[in-house]
Amino acid sequence: MARDVVRTDDLKKAVATESRAADRIGYVRQIAESGQIKTPAGQTVDAPLDLRQEAERHLSLIEELEDNEDTGEWANEAFDTMKTLVAETVEADPELRVQERRTKFYNSLQRATKVFEELTFDDVQEFVEDDMVQQLEELQQAISTCITALRGAQGDAARQ
Repeated sequence: MARDVVRTDDLKKAVATESRAADRIGYVRQIAESGQIKTPAGQTVDAPLDLRQEAERHLSLIEELEDNEDTGEWANEAFDTMKTLVAETVEADPELRVQERRTKFYNSLQRATKVFEELTFDDVQEFVEDDMVQQLEELQQAISTCITALRGAQGDAARQ
């Protein structure tokens, strides 16, 4: 029975490893075939030709592997290379870099808003503590600082 449990765990690990490799190969294939990349903030943009060619090169290397060779290592290398190249592509394009930062900011703002909206105050009197009030006051101060910074940036942009 112990052998069956160990084999089951080994089988689960093998399936998870193969699934991960397939996902990573799928990511590289999507870049090669669609010619588009998804930035770290989730934007979809056209891939530069050199990035697309690199994806195609990695796919051809993986397809040439023998049946007994481990595709996981090759898939990881291809995936890591594509992720690095995507990040470099974003960094190299000033307009895309600004769009990326804006998208990340909005995503964070939306997550924070959603979390705050999920708070309920119906029965707060039953469990309220000074620490909670202090955290909300600190949050309020942080939000005020953020608003002031954003308004200042708007003013600076308007003057330019």
